[in-house]
Amino acid sequence: MYFTVDCLTNELITHTGGVPEDNCNHYHQMENLKQCENGAFLKMEDEIWRYVVTCRYGDVLIGASIPRSIMFKDLKRSMMRMLLCLLLVELLVICMLNYLVKRKVVDGVHELLKGLSSITNGNLDTSVQVKGNRELEELSAGINTMVKSIVNGSDRIARIIAISGIPLAAFEYRDSMKNVFITSGLREMLEIPAEQMEQLCLDGEQFRRRIEELMQKKTEEKDIFQISESRYVQLHLSTEADGYMGVVTDVTTDMMEKQIIQYDNNHDQLTGLRRYRYFKKQALELLRTMPAGRICAFVMIDLDNFKDINDTYGHDVGDVYLQSFAAALSKLPENHCLTSRRSGDEFCIMVYDYRSSDKITALLEEFWKSLEQTPVRLTGDCTRVIRASGGFVCTGHAEMELTVLLNQADEALYKAKEREKGYFTEYKAEQKLC
Repeated sequence: MYFTVDCLTNELITHTGGVPEDNCNHYHQMENLKQCENGAFLKMEDEIWRYVVTCRYGDVLIGASIPRSIMFKDLKRSMMRMLLCLLLVELLVICMLNYLVKRKVVDGVHELLKGLSSITNGNLDTSVQVKGNRELEELSAGINTMVKSIVNGSDRIARIIAISGIPLAAFEYRDSMKNVFITSGLREMLEIPAEQMEQLCLDGEQFRRRIEELMQKKTEEKDIFQISESRYVQLHLSTEADGYMGVVTDVTTDMMEKQIIQYDNNHDQLTGLRRYRYFKKQALELLRTMPAGRICAFVMIDLDNFKDINDTYGHDVGDVYLQSFAAALSKLPENHCLTSRRSGDEFCIMVYDYRSSDKITALLEEFWKSLEQTPVRLTGDCTRVIRASGGFVCTGHAEMELTVLLNQADEALYKAKEREKGYFTEYKAEQKLC
């Protein structure tokens, strides 16, 4: 409804209808309309609330009114539409933000974490590549640079060890690792072919079995194992709950030097035979571990007229004579005989792992025959057959005292020299030992 009111007379000049006539003049009074210049709700006498707006132009007041029910008729619907539009816009914004955050940040962070996990597990060849976010790209590049520096540092340490001349190598495996980590030089040190080592490094359990096989090749020295005839290594293996690690050192030079020293200490320099002390140690071990039903014999030998050879031809020729006899002893079967130079021109033999004394006697007879068939050249035109006297004693009792047996063999030797030089006799006693 639109209306005009005379401000001086307070009379309704005109209106467009919409309000009952009997209420129209009463309602449109200046007193009621003063508060509506900025718009206000007024309750009409018909109990209908109306929104009224007025504006004065000189002595005329122009106004408009609309029932509140009509005014708010579409407000709820409009507000619902607006709210729905706002919700849709919000959802679109959230989805877009999630997409951007996931694509630009979350996926990149996951790739970083995946790469870092792989690197932490020992896979240092992992390259972290994250794209789409400048900060994450810089971070991944920094991680790759750091890992490369670590690898280069390990290589530098390996080169430093190589330069220092220390034959050292190491290996490590964890259940979370993809490969076995090894340092340079390990393959050569363990004498493993390149292709086989490559396969071993891909399988931690197979690598470990190979190390355990190596550890079966023990030596008398603690933690030292023989890889081949010409290589020895010292191995320290540490097993942990989630894997193992080890350090390998090449000790071939030390072991070879030690073996040379031990050999020199245990063997006669002139003849190469065992020294008497070393002979007794090995003979005692064989005697104590002799199986039931087996017998052994101890033989003492003395070269006949050796002093005459030294006095006649000199000690150099005497040395050749001794070496020739030692060479004859060395032809005895190694799996049945221990030979030794006792002192000067005295030698001894332990014959073992036979079932009867007849076999031992036959072996000794064959040895004395071989002496007659191998003359020794003393000078340019002078040769002589080696003559030696011997005595032996047999026993099938592993608990016998070694000293007693050697003394009995000595007694048999003395009897042989008294009766007939150049042959051997067996020790005889009231109770025969074999």
